[in-house]
Amino acid sequence: MARECMYDNQDVRKYLLSFQVPETIEALLTVLTYYKPKNSLDHALLHLRRIHSGEFTGTTMSWDTFINPEDLPVQRVFKPCFLEQHIFDNPFLRQKHHKQMIIAIEHNSKVQLRKHFQALKEYHVQQLTKREILRKNIMLADKHFTTKLLQRILVVWKDRTKRYTANVEKAIKILLKSLSYTYVSRCFMRWHLFTRDIHWKNNYFQKQAMKQNATSSAEEQGYQSSKDNIEDVDNISRLPPNVAAKIFKYLDLKSRIACSMVCNSWHALLQECTLYTELDLTNVGFDITDGVFSNILRRYKFFLYHIKLENCANISSKCLENLKDCKNLQDIDLSGCNVKAQLLQMLGISCPFVTYLNLSNSKCDDTCFANIAKNFPCLKFLDLSYCEALTEAGFYYLVISKSLKSLAHINLSGCQNVNGNCLANIGQCCIYLASFILDNIPSLTDECISKLAATCGRLRILSLIQAIRITDKGLKYIATNLVHLEKFYFEGNRFVTDNGVAEIMAGKKMQHIHFVDCLRLYDTSLKPCLYSRTLTIINLTDCVRLTDAGIKHILDSPAASYLKELSLTNCIRVGDKSIQKLVNCCANLAYLSIAYCEHVTDVGIAMLATHSTLRMLDISGCSITDYGAGYLRQSPKLEYLSMAECNLITDIGIERMASLENLKYLDISYCTNVSDYGMKMLIYENKCLTHLNIGGCKLITNSTLASVASVCSYLVKLNISEIKNITDKGIRNIRVGCKNLKYLNVSCCPKLNYGSILKLIQRGCTVVHTINSG
Repeated sequence: MARECMYDNQDVRKYLLSFQVPETIEALLTVLTYYKPKNSLDHALLHLRRIHSGEFTGTTMSWDTFINPEDLPVQRVFKPCFLEQHIFDNPFLRQKHHKQMIIAIEHNSKVQLRKHFQALKEYHVQQLTKREILRKNIMLADKHFTTKLLQRILVVWKDRTKRYTANVEKAIKILLKSLSYTYVSRCFMRWHLFTRDIHWKNNYFQKQAMKQNATSSAEEQGYQSSKDNIEDVDNISRLPPNVAAKIFKYLDLKSRIACSMVCNSWHALLQECTLYTELDLTNVGFDITDGVFSNILRRYKFFLYHIKLENCANISSKCLENLKDCKNLQDIDLSGCNVKAQLLQMLGISCPFVTYLNLSNSKCDDTCFANIAKNFPCLKFLDLSYCEALTEAGFYYLVISKSLKSLAHINLSGCQNVNGNCLANIGQCCIYLASFILDNIPSLTDECISKLAATCGRLRILSLIQAIRITDKGLKYIATNLVHLEKFYFEGNRFVTDNGVAEIMAGKKMQHIHFVDCLRLYDTSLKPCLYSRTLTIINLTDCVRLTDAGIKHILDSPAASYLKELSLTNCIRVGDKSIQKLVNCCANLAYLSIAYCEHVTDVGIAMLATHSTLRMLDISGCSITDYGAGYLRQSPKLEYLSMAECNLITDIGIERMASLENLKYLDISYCTNVSDYGMKMLIYENKCLTHLNIGGCKLITNSTLASVASVCSYLVKLNISEIKNITDKGIRNIRVGCKNLKYLNVSCCPKLNYGSILKLIQRGCTVVHTINSG
């Protein structure tokens, strides 16, 4: 305490410093530390006497004053602050050193933490490496096991086949031994003598008949022979060749080949060149090879105008180059084929009149697009959907070449590299562009739409399905700049609100509106429809926030009387009130979908049944009973009817609606209360059915399929999936009775065997099943 008070007194400090007391003490400590004398006290007194004698008067004391010059150390023994810290006990320095110690400790802890973390990281990396090695070893072991198992199975199979072939050879030898050569030769000689006698007898009687009637019956024989020839000819062969060619023109390539093998007259008719102005190989697909395709082109290359090679992947790109010989080609569909830039260049040079070109799913790149722009001056329709290799460089070539000015329709769906610059380049060069399809491109933003709208002012059709980043700002660009827009398709967006939709709805020339799965749409978005006079098709599927008040805006507009199609699927807040308004206002409505509108009841269906022009109706998932189904018999023009998942409908309701004479498409899937009785009553009254879906109706049995097979001879598609009571007998009846069946779904039918559907597959019918073919 005394020292601190003394240190705090500045006068004391000045006093000590004026007589060089700290320097003197440091010099004494330094000489004692350096020389280390045995009697340190005497040594210190010696130097103090020197100071007292005045030897160092007039000189400044230093730490090395008492050390001999030849023994002078290189480094100072004590630090400059040593005396003040340890002798005078300076609290400021003590606090300073304390802070430095804290900093040092923190630094040390950080270094140690870093070392521990690095060690832990290395340990985890080692563990992950060990796990990866273990996983690879397990995969190798699994692969080795499977190969060994397959080898074992192969060895067993070889042994069995050897035994089987040996047994077959033994059986053949036994059979050959049992048949005597002499017995066979005798049989052959008897047959030969018998046939020779018959031949002689026939010749004899023919000669006698010719001698008797040589004079009088010559003309009668000629007349009779000509009459027999006419009777042997079929009805199609009697027609003029141009009329018969028009009949055969409705057949695909497979059917034409089959018909050419019927008789010589049909074969000659099917060689008519007018049949091959249009060549569609879509249904043939993978069966077409290079040789077959080359032969077709070689024979009919001068008559081909339209060719469709969708998904003909077996045709090589070298064989496709033979298309250059078809100088008159106008429509070319190469979707899913092996298309290269050289092929497009040759086609463009050899076929200058091509107006339609479809290259979807063909891996077309920038070089291919450059050749299209350069070599197809008359092109009006171009489909490049899902050509993901296209980039901005390919579209920039349009600006350089200034080509494709006559292009009116372009489809770039699924081209993920399309951006605003690409759209601007297309708009600048294709000045007559009227239709633009940009589906399934999630990267499109409002900036891209602004560039599109600024350059493509003549657009009449625009599709932006799954453009999930576009907001109201983008729709405003479209409504402001694309004043000629007639059809707009928009789907799967969560950012668009009433403001943007209202801008589109206010278009003066808008005819088709397609807003699907836009969850932020409310009734106010439909207010501009009150002033529309051109709307004919409206699709508002999955817009769950719309109510009867919003639908009223559409039905009160002048366009309501011209409306032909209206889809309100899954608009769960729409009810009978809208249906009543619709029946009174939409006089020309042909298609209506109110599927899963839970508030639509039998009352609404009763009002719909009085509509005179309704042809297609979808009421799946609605709260409809047998009474509502019975009202539908009042719609005689109804051709398409879907009532899936209407669990309140029973056989009574199906029987009541059985008198729909023009019904061609019927879907009552998952109506679990419908049985064979109701289906029989319906089928016998509707013999013109082409599409029937009764999947999930658990009470249906083979009896219904027998009725379908006996009555519905025009049936093309049939769905009987998830019906556990169906057996092979029912499928056999369908195979025998429904000769025109092209599609059959029998998935999840546990009582069926693969053999029952195999003959249908061999006949060309597409069968969807879950049956093990083994």
